[in-house]
Amino acid sequence: MNGIPKNHAHEHGHRHEHARKRSINLGWVNIELESHMHDQASTVSATLCAQADSGRTFEALVGALRTVAHASELAGGIVGHVKGYARAGESFVHASVTDAQHAPACEGDAQLPLNLDTQIQLVAIVLLIDQSELECIVVKALEAL
Repeated sequence: MNGIPKNHAHEHGHRHEHARKRSINLGWVNIELESHMHDQASTVSATLCAQADSGRTFEALVGALRTVAHASELAGGIVGHVKGYARAGESFVHASVTDAQHAPACEGDAQLPLNLDTQIQLVAIVLLIDQSELECIVVKALEAL
């Protein structure tokens, strides 16, 4: 394959500090949370597995994105990007927030149900905020749904 051996490793020129993973159960959803620091930015990635009868739609997740942006700014952070997506079969929807002052940009069917058949992801990248604090902000926003 283009002359690169399978066991070839490369350096990205940066490193992720304080990387950690944990699982959280909020009743309506199980979350695999991963976070790390990169330079002065905290990054939190949440993979969600909703219950069959969660009663939530992607629109609720869009609200959580706004909450994350707002709470991050209140904590003194600068939002780089907060985004979410969901896929169920052929249906795909995503939303993105770059600050708390503007409405999220959303593309796709925001009424897509969040259930066992839906792949759901949320990512928050925020400058000048502690990694643990951003984790708490993300979890609290999802708890409120």
